[in-house]
Amino acid sequence: MINIAICDDEQKYLIRMQELIQSIMQKQQIEEYELALFSSARELKEKIAERQEYQVIFLDINMPQMSGLELAQEIREYDKDVILVFTTAFLDYAIEGYRLNVLRFLLKDMLEQLLPECMDAVLRKLQLHTKTITCPFIEGEKTIPIADICYIESQKHKLCFEVRNQERQQYSLYEKLDNIDNQ
Repeated sequence: MINIAICDDEQKYLIRMQELIQSIMQKQQIEEYELALFSSARELKEKIAERQEYQVIFLDINMPQMSGLELAQEIREYDKDVILVFTTAFLDYAIEGYRLNVLRFLLKDMLEQLLPECMDAVLRKLQLHTKTITCPFIEGEKTIPIADICYIESQKHKLCFEVRNQERQQYSLYEKLDNIDNQ
């Protein structure tokens, strides 16, 4: 199940985003998703505080009381993996968005053109989070999410995996890099 939140203080953009995402998901034949609509960052923040988890959050940057940028900063303090997409009328915050690891900036007046490619990127990233690789490491057989692999280095007939999960770890195995690449 993919949980998606859309947060925008302008009702017309909130509804338009909902319609476009539903249309894209239908074309992709993805049925297991839920859309939650929020008209303020504070409202979304309260829902997140109630332990509601979202894999994807579309945030308007300019909103009264609390901006999408402020909420994104708070979210990143405890969740590095949620996919954030900013929707905006201006690109003034692009540098800040990259610091927060935002996947895309969508200009509100170009949603129809930009959202399909954005959703493709979102779905690819979500798929990456679910794919795993199982290897007979020297340290014992392990199954690792592909998204947690930082890099694989070849050292004298041995591959060293640098893996990020709770903390960084290294695993080694005797294998050719080509074989792992194929997997």
